[in-house]
Amino acid sequence: HLINSVINNIGESSDNVSSGYRLNQNYPNPFNPATTIEYNLPHRTYLTLHLFDILGREVTTIVEGTQERGTHQVTLTMSNLPSGVYYYQLVANNISLTKKLIYLK
Repeated sequence: HLINSVINNIGESSDNVSSGYRLNQNYPNPFNPATTIEYNLPHRTYLTLHLFDILGREVTTIVEGTQERGTHQVTLTMSNLPSGVYYYQLVANNISLTKKLIYLK
């Protein structure tokens, strides 16, 4: 696999849950070789989290499936990919949120 990911449910907060869908900036950014992506779901939902290269080509699916409401974290490791700018996109219930990340070798 080009990319390894680890998903951790880090709990939920009533403040975060009431604010709706949220995709946070990855940290650290820039990174090598691993970074953490955190997102929030207002309720149990089916979602996908994809990684795209600078040209908009899908590199991999980081997360796909149904998850409970609350704040979730995924660790993305990209040691086999070239350095550069990538985008990660959360899609759930007709909502699409996208952020940019920078991978430096």
